Amino acid sequence: SGINEYYPDMINFSEAGMPATIPIINFIRIRDPEGGGVQGLKSMGDSLIVFMEYGIYRLRIPSIDPSSYSVLESNEFIGCVAPRSIVKVEDKVYFCGNNNIYAIDASFNITPIGSSILNKWVAETEKVKTIASYDPIKEVVLFRFGRVKPDLYEFNIRTGEWNKIQTQGNVSSMAVGEEGYLHYGDNSFLDVTRSDGNDNDQDNPDDPDPGDGDQ
Repeated sequence: SGINEYYPDMINFSEAGMPATIPIINFIRIRDPEGGGVQGLKSMGDSLIVFMEYGIYRLRIPSIDPSSYSVLESNEFIGCVAPRSIVKVEDKVYFCGNNNIYAIDASFNITPIGSSILNKWVAETEKVKTIASYDPIKEVVLFRFGRVKPDLYEFNIRTGEWNKIQTQGNVSSMAVGEEGYLHYGDNSFLDVTRSDGNDNDQDNPDDPDPGDGDQ
């Protein structure tokens, strides 16, 4: 029997034009000094931003030969603590670090944005379970800190202001619907509610998004 090997610091890539074909030699390995794993990836212009547990890296990856990648910039003092907190909006990516919430732009400037709600974030004991999503109607990034709960914190990408809101039920997941509104999924009651408070009357218990499963 074979041995299942796990490399949390490795990024695999497929053959060009064949997304289902990933040869064993097609990988990029990012060495996080603290030994952390990859939390998420986001493209920014012609670069790839790699979010690790203890660092953030900007890579230039040639399309002809991705294995000849180069690390353009890195920040080994700020990492991403919650994989599902990474949200790209326009020319910025928002994510949760252990000590603050951040925005990173295309020039690799990493800016802390959570000062006004920092006490709430620092006090959160299960940061890794945090989720985030963008509401295109209100132009805010919403964060549910930690485990499933009805409380959300929204960050206005235009004004930089924070606001706490409470939903009708516990938020297990968030997703934007076809009509452009953000919806909250409550796995406890198999219910879906629109962010403006109007039930969409299309609750779907067979939703393929399982949410957290951390009731």
